[in-house]
Amino acid sequence: MSGGKRRGVTVGGACILTVFTVLCLTTFSALSLASARADYKLAQKAHHAATQYYTAEEQAETVLSEWITALRAGQDITGPLQAAGGSAEQTEEGLLLTYSTQSGSTQLMAEVLLQTDASGQPTGRVLYQHLQPVTGEGTAAGGEKG
Repeated sequence: MSGGKRRGVTVGGACILTVFTVLCLTTFSALSLASARADYKLAQKAHHAATQYYTAEEQAETVLSEWITALRAGQDITGPLQAAGGSAEQTEEGLLLTYSTQSGSTQLMAEVLLQTDASGQPTGRVLYQHLQPVTGEGTAAGGEKG
């Protein structure tokens, strides 16, 4: 051999490319796994919140149904309304019932406007109903009656 240089099998470039590819794939798989776990946790929290909301809504509807049945039967609902922490107010439009229900950490404020007849007695017909989540400070979260 002339010049004193010897040529052998070179694997340096292929080895570096392979190591780089494996590192990239490992990094991307770790990021995908972290993203999937975060998505799963978020989905679980959303499911839990939705379940609590609809349970509280079901309770509010059940209470309202009982009160409407009592009103149609001519019974006074002042006692049960106050026991539930609610209030009744006679307005120009009808009888406005305000009460709250709670399921787990979800609390709903319910406003229901019942139609009244000429004498001011509620007929049991719902003219307006609004359920609104209550924030941690005990106030309804956003929105106006409408």
